[in-house]
Amino acid sequence: LGQAGTNSNLLYLALIFIISGLGYKVAVVPFHSWSPDVYQGAPTPVTAFLSTASKTAGFVLLYRVLVNGFGPLAGSAAVASGFGGWTSILAFIAFLTMTYGNLAAITQTNAKRLLAYSSIAHAGFLLLGLIGVYAPGSPGGQFSQFGVQSLVYYLIAYTFTNLGAFGALAAISRVVGGDDLSDLNGLYKRNLGLAVLMAVFVLSLAGIPPLSGFWAKFMVFQAGWESGAIWLVVVAVLNTIISLYYYLRLLKAMFMHEPLTEERINVPAGINFSLVVSALIVFFMGLLPNFFLPAINSVTQIASGG
Repeated sequence: LGQAGTNSNLLYLALIFIISGLGYKVAVVPFHSWSPDVYQGAPTPVTAFLSTASKTAGFVLLYRVLVNGFGPLAGSAAVASGFGGWTSILAFIAFLTMTYGNLAAITQTNAKRLLAYSSIAHAGFLLLGLIGVYAPGSPGGQFSQFGVQSLVYYLIAYTFTNLGAFGALAAISRVVGGDDLSDLNGLYKRNLGLAVLMAVFVLSLAGIPPLSGFWAKFMVFQAGWESGAIWLVVVAVLNTIISLYYYLRLLKAMFMHEPLTEERINVPAGINFSLVVSALIVFFMGLLPNFFLPAINSVTQIASGG
């Protein structure tokens, strides 16, 4: 990178290929087309893995490659700086990803497919956190420890929230034989505890306080704002408002519609335990975020190579 001035075209070409390859792995627009069909068609445990472990690994790798390998080419996603660098590329992708994911989720009638588009939208929010790690507003660049902290917090919160949501769907589908929105109708009458747990995960995905999803979004919004990408933060806030519609559709089905059948949904002890643990983590990460920050800071030090 010391000769970036003479080889800038090749370096940016390499960046485009890297972002494209890893963008496919984390399902950002325009590399997302595989995600909805795979999420809907795969067994729910596989879908849970793809939406969490695979996405987390992809973002960690994207962070290490871009920040540690191409830090001097970060540029800025701020309008006042005239854009430039890989942060501007990520900002454009983040704009498309969160907007498309949320708008596409609105019309879905299958719960897994809806969560697939939700996962695409969340990838856009995660890109905002990545921009906040190294989106300098001043010439020469300035690494933000808070930016990487917000990214790690979001990844942890998102992982447990999505694992819980897909785990609850797995428990439902094994009894009703499907995962359409209509299969969630009247869930509170068939298993109140499961309905409450699912509601916790849905509300966290929506970014409702005091759950971890709220602080995850708040932190990446703050990191993006401090980096100068104010326009993208405004877009992210608007997308968060849009997402409330389809998350409320899930809650409406569970608590306001009559069930298709009165058959009780019994959850195996192992699945029930994992759902409760995930819900507790989601709740306490949101209720006591400062309690978790020291551990997250340690993780960020490792992620930063420190």
